[in-house]
Amino acid sequence: ELQQMNEKFRKSIAEFYILKEIGNYIGSVLELEQLLDMITDMIMGVMGVDTCSIALWDNKQEELTFQVNSIYSENIIEKFKTHAKNKQLLHLINNSHTYVENHVISKNKQYSFLDGRKVGSFIAVPLSKNNIIYGFILVEHQLESYFSKSSIEFFKAVSAQIVMAIENARLYKKTEEMATKDGLTGIYNRTYLNQILPKMIEWSKNHHQPLAVSIFDIDSFKKVNDSYGHLFGDKVLQIVAQLGKAKVESYGGIISRYGGEEFILLLPGYDLDAMVMIVDELRQEIANYPIQDGNVLTYVQASFGVSAYPQFAKNSIELVQSADTAMYRSKQLGKNRVISAKLETGNKIK
Repeated sequence: ELQQMNEKFRKSIAEFYILKEIGNYIGSVLELEQLLDMITDMIMGVMGVDTCSIALWDNKQEELTFQVNSIYSENIIEKFKTHAKNKQLLHLINNSHTYVENHVISKNKQYSFLDGRKVGSFIAVPLSKNNIIYGFILVEHQLESYFSKSSIEFFKAVSAQIVMAIENARLYKKTEEMATKDGLTGIYNRTYLNQILPKMIEWSKNHHQPLAVSIFDIDSFKKVNDSYGHLFGDKVLQIVAQLGKAKVESYGGIISRYGGEEFILLLPGYDLDAMVMIVDELRQEIANYPIQDGNVLTYVQASFGVSAYPQFAKNSIELVQSADTAMYRSKQLGKNRVISAKLETGNKIK
C-alpha cells in the first residue's frame, strides 16, 4: 500500500511538472509545431508512455495532421500518419468526449490506426473550446489498465493548455499576416516587399542566379472606379491579384501589391527573357478574364515592365526603378503590353 501511495505521489509530481513546463512553453514559444513537439516529447519522457500524438484538424483539407513522438520506428509512425482521414480517428474528433480504452488486447478490439504498434491501453482527449474542435491528444502504452481516472483529469488539463497554445499561435500568425499582407487582396504588401527584396538580391548574388522582377499596372483603373463604383473596383483588384498570385507561385515566385492598382512580381532564378514570356501569359489571362458583379460585366487590361538582376541593376532600388520605368514606357506605347528594361537601358550594368 505504501508503494502504491509513493507511486501515486510520484505520478502526481510528474503531472504537475508537465503542466508547469507546458505553461512556460506557451509563454515563450510561438511556433506551434515546435511547441507541440516539446509537449509530446515531455509527456513521453515523464509519463513513460510509448507514443504521444497530437492530431490537429485541418478544415481546408478536411483531414488530420499529426505531431508524434514514439518509441517506434519512423516507418511505423509514418504509416500511422497516413490515417489522416481514418473513420475511427474522425469519430474521436467528432465525439468531443474523452475516450479511454484500457483493454485493447484482452478485448481483442480492432483499431486500424494502431496497426504496427503493440498497444494495451490508449487515451484520446479532445482539443476543443466553445464548440470549436481543434483536434485531440492520443497517448498509448503497451500495458493494459495503464490509464486511471487521474490520468483523464491530467490529460484534460494538458488539453486545455494545448488549446490555449493553438489559439495563441493562430493569433500570432494572424497578427503577423496583417503586418505583411494586403488587407484587400490577401497578397503581400509593400512592407513585406521592402523586407524580402534585399534578401532575394543577396540570395541571387550568393547563388549566382538571376532575379527577375515585373511591375504591372491595371490600365484605365480610374475609369473602372468612376463607371462601376469603388466596390466593383475592389473586386477587380482582388481578381487581378489572385491571377497574378496563381501565375507567379507556379514558378516559385511571389507577388506584392506595390501601390493602388500596381503590383510587383519577383521570380528568383529566372532571367529577363523568361520573365517576359511568363508575364505576357499573365497579361493575356487578365485581358481575357470576365469580371462580373450582378448585371455588370467588364474586362480589364494591364501594362507590364520587366527587369532583372544583375543584368540591368546593381541593387534592389535600381531593379525596381528599371522595371517601373519599363512599365511606364508600356503605358506610353499604348498599354496592354510587356516592355523589358532591355529596351530602356540597352546596356548591361557593369
